[in-house]
Amino acid sequence: EPEPVRVDIAEMAFGAAVEWEVPRPVALIDRDPGPTDISRMVRTIRRAARDVSIPAPRRPWLPELAAAYDFSDLAQRPNLRTDEHLLLGVMDDAAHQEQPTVTYDPDRDGTMAVYGTGGSGKSATLRALAVASAVTPRGGPVWVYGLDFGASGLRPIERLPHVGAVVSGDDEEGVARVLRMIRDVVNDRAVRYAGVRAGSIGEYRQRANAPQEPRILLLVDGIVPFREAHEFTPANLFGIFSQIAADGRQVGVHVIMTGDRPNAVPMSVASTVQRRLILRLATEDDYLLLGVPKDVLGPSSPPGRGILDDNEVQVAILGGNPNLAIQDRELERLAESMTRHGVVPAPRIGRLPSEVPLASLPVLDPRGAVVVGVDDETLGPASIEPWGPLLVSGPPGSGRTTALLTIAQAIRRARPATTILHVAPRRTRLAGTRAFDASLTTPDAISEAAADLTERLEAGAVPPGQLLLIVESVGDYSAAMLEGTVERLVRACLRAEQLVVGESESSTWSQAYDLSKPFKAGRRGILLVPGEMEGDTLLGTPLGRFKRAEFPPGRAFLVSGGRGRKVQVALPE
Repeated sequence: EPEPVRVDIAEMAFGAAVEWEVPRPVALIDRDPGPTDISRMVRTIRRAARDVSIPAPRRPWLPELAAAYDFSDLAQRPNLRTDEHLLLGVMDDAAHQEQPTVTYDPDRDGTMAVYGTGGSGKSATLRALAVASAVTPRGGPVWVYGLDFGASGLRPIERLPHVGAVVSGDDEEGVARVLRMIRDVVNDRAVRYAGVRAGSIGEYRQRANAPQEPRILLLVDGIVPFREAHEFTPANLFGIFSQIAADGRQVGVHVIMTGDRPNAVPMSVASTVQRRLILRLATEDDYLLLGVPKDVLGPSSPPGRGILDDNEVQVAILGGNPNLAIQDRELERLAESMTRHGVVPAPRIGRLPSEVPLASLPVLDPRGAVVVGVDDETLGPASIEPWGPLLVSGPPGSGRTTALLTIAQAIRRARPATTILHVAPRRTRLAGTRAFDASLTTPDAISEAAADLTERLEAGAVPPGQLLLIVESVGDYSAAMLEGTVERLVRACLRAEQLVVGESESSTWSQAYDLSKPFKAGRRGILLVPGEMEGDTLLGTPLGRFKRAEFPPGRAFLVSGGRGRKVQVALPE
């Protein structure tokens, strides 16, 4: 039908024209156009087939992808039980009218990014890859480690034997240990693989005759909060992660990360991403920024529905049901089955103990320093050099007294001939313990012994490293009128290359201006349960960001050489 003619009416007079409001005719597009040619053709063909009693013609397209697929059913298909092809789900290949299984191929795909808004199935995708890596009898073993910066979506896979650890994002210690462990694996494998000229883990297994060399998957659920928490910190954990993502593929270490928006992955890591799975996003603009059509996914799309390689996919679920309780039950069964079949568990990530006996530690470390605790980074011995100044600080109840006894016993174990002298402005709990050769707690005794010992030290009568002087409660000597006497003794010990330990509560170091100088100038100490600024104010060494609430008694920063390392001071006998 022809469109209605438009008529405009206006009064023509001096000045501005005044338009008349004329009712507009109803547009034809608002009317029901009736059935289309295609719908009439389909109806007629179906009626004709029914009239002559022949089967209805098949539809020229496959049915829509199901809302959920059971991983166990899909895994029965050929070539899906190897670590080179990890089952991900089902793809709707419209161009070829097929719905084949789709896999994540670590050697080819390398780092993969999964984009999606809340509830779109990002965590379920990571769990699916963890499940797929559990069933690889035709390939080599796979170890899985997870960093969970989301809503604990990776916790269910923690029970699987091949999952070494799932660390919560607020556990900075655990995050650091996972990343450092995997970084060390990458560095070690780079040397070993180069030695046999292997460009992938498959080649290394063949050329080095090491079929049990494990492939490693690092799952990061929430790249944005991970980056915000660890990109600009002294530990540089995000830098370690970037190194793993860049160098890991060639040595069998692969990263799969999730983000909730197109710019979630920073450029330093985005250059390593070789495959992207786009799940449901928050806005249509987000689809355009990622270069995919905006009309494929929508609010009604089931969790796990996404776009991969320009085709629609549905991520598989263990148990075939999105109900988390059912998935949890199926994961429990899988874990029991893996244990029955003798799957070798992945190495667990250790934790810094809150208590460790001194007797369980070696006397000296490989460098010959005296061991006093356990180092956080390596879970190996934490040690101090047996000479120079050592500052011990902390709030009440942090373990300062215990630390002094530990240092005394550690020195005694390493150097039995060392003389250990304890000095305090008043009688304390340490006075008279068997750890010391002598305890001086009165002004007369301190003055007399300090003068005699200072004279012997200046005369060279005490060989280097044969004396340990422990000065307790440094901040209280000015009130006892002993600061000058003890300061001269401390400086004499330092000139004679002896070990001098100064202890005081965190807030009282400023009270002994002169006596605290040699300890602060040494920039070496044990800061127990420290505050955020104590590293700068006492030893001129920033400690970075940490949570003081996670420091039990005896947990400290061992500061030396301008760097602070987290340690657990051992318990004395």
